[in-house]
Amino acid sequence: MNRSDRFRTGMATRRAVLGAEYVDEAWARAQDRAQDVAFQEYLTEAEWGSLWARPGLDRNTRSVVAIACLIATNRPAQLKVHLESALLRNGCSPQLIKEVALQTAAYCGTPAAMDAIAAINAVLQEIDELGGETDQTVRRAASNPKPSKLSPPDADPENETDSLPPTSRDAKETGRIESRSNGQVNQKAALRKARGRTRK
Repeated sequence: MNRSDRFRTGMATRRAVLGAEYVDEAWARAQDRAQDVAFQEYLTEAEWGSLWARPGLDRNTRSVVAIACLIATNRPAQLKVHLESALLRNGCSPQLIKEVALQTAAYCGTPAAMDAIAAINAVLQEIDELGGETDQTVRRAASNPKPSKLSPPDADPENETDSLPPTSRDAKETGRIESRSNGQVNQKAALRKARGRTRK
């Protein structure tokens, strides 16, 4: 893979993991300083184009590894970035992330684990206050949809007599679900805008 390919791959991976809006803002801030642009290029190619894009680990696992390393090296700003990424985009559950923080207590020290758990709780509270959901919760709901009047669990899809016409209550529920789905995108964007710090 040549430099141009690594950059394109890295940019796509970085936007997928950290969010397109955040990455675009990071690049916009770097334009005023040549050294900042060079650093953004390095991050995009080396970290995201060469490491995060490798096939050996999935993004869920890479998020867990990144979080453990950031706890060990005491990097709270970047820890918050990767906690948000893991919970909102990479399919990690709050339980998994807290278990990782607990494990670090044995190898990084109890104070580091305590700070990490506090950071996890703060991120979860921020997500909850903005009305968002973790990516793992959304995926679980999508893979285990609840039966509804519009789709009876024992209905034969080829038998028209099994189909029930939507009621006004069903229509309202459908509207709430669609509104919630569309709102989640806006909530994640609001969460990214609420961050007043520099990230990778």
